[in-house]
Amino acid sequence: MTAPVERDDALERALTRARRPGLSPLWDELARRYGASDAPVAAVTLREPDDVARRALADLLASDRLPRAGARITTGRVAAALGIEPAALKDLVSALTGPVPDRAGARREDNRRRAELWEWLGAETSTRGLDAWGARVRRAGIPGGDIDAHRRRLARVFDVLDRLPADGVALPALAADVAGDPHALDHGTWSGRAVVDALAALGGRGAARTAEECRAEWERAGVAADMLSPTVLVLALPLRGRSPLAQMLSAMARRAEPAAVTLAQLRRWPPSVRAPVVHVFENPTMLAEAARGNWNGPPLVCTSGWPNVAVVTLLRRLVSCESKLFLHCDFDPTGIEIAGWLAERVGATPWRMNAPDYERAVARSTVAITGRVPDAPWDPYLGDAMRRHRRAVFEEDLRAQLLQSAARRR
Repeated sequence: MTAPVERDDALERALTRARRPGLSPLWDELARRYGASDAPVAAVTLREPDDVARRALADLLASDRLPRAGARITTGRVAAALGIEPAALKDLVSALTGPVPDRAGARREDNRRRAELWEWLGAETSTRGLDAWGARVRRAGIPGGDIDAHRRRLARVFDVLDRLPADGVALPALAADVAGDPHALDHGTWSGRAVVDALAALGGRGAARTAEECRAEWERAGVAADMLSPTVLVLALPLRGRSPLAQMLSAMARRAEPAAVTLAQLRRWPPSVRAPVVHVFENPTMLAEAARGNWNGPPLVCTSGWPNVAVVTLLRRLVSCESKLFLHCDFDPTGIEIAGWLAERVGATPWRMNAPDYERAVARSTVAITGRVPDAPWDPYLGDAMRRHRRAVFEEDLRAQLLQSAARRR
């Protein structure tokens, strides 16, 4: 029963010697090495000990000369100088510097949690068709190294994606609902960037680079990045009622003058329309040409390229007012995608956009199609015809015929 007491006494005597000023660099380096790995520590190297440390080391080791910078000091020699077993040296260091951190164990735990995070991410992205996006997120690493925070960020991204497509919700409102912070999805935030990249990946598009491109991704998903920038161009769209929007559009319709309506106006004064037929075009030139001819036909709406949230909001409102939407877009890959998207999302009917329409017009075209031509859901022959000719036909090329035909459909 006396051995433990003797060992305790030996450790106490060793501690007394070890507390000599100048030996702290040795104990700090030993603590670092003990915490860095589970492997035994055979020796340490003090890179640049000062003179006080060198004299203290020489005295501890009973050396007749001062150790050089970078000298290798074995743990066995240190333990022998202190009168303890080498196995007890780690306990002595802990008593001097505080508990030795188990950095090796921490690394193992960190690696386990990282593997768990990436396994979870892989499962989530696989179910959403976002494997390539998930691989890019993984390659980018963990911002700040906080695994738990990164998982919360990613979970928030998936929560946002699961709520899309939306029906014109404002971006700050969506962010507040999902993250409790109306600015959590702002341009420049990690979460906002991640959602936009995921939306682009889902649509088979390249990553959005500019603020305008990011806003377009949100708008494709039915989210209003702001309420004033998204507008929809209309012509001859008189509204019922006495709202400021109705009065403005009715006055503009009487003068065959196009008008740009903001999303905020559509939200504040939801339009009420009595128009059995509304024609929807992709290009503003169509409305400009109609206005130049003092348009007296049915209401016209312009998507101005890919439809933003204001366009979608108005078209859905027109459908709710029992208007029949007849849609025409360019005969190019984007035009086919827009027409298919609006046919699915708002119930618009592609008009004069079949294979025979394209075949009649393509002889005058000189613009080559360079991208992939998608299939047209409303006409199984149109995509084949466009892939065969590989030439685009734009609405501007057909403006006279299209407007003449639309004018008769009241």
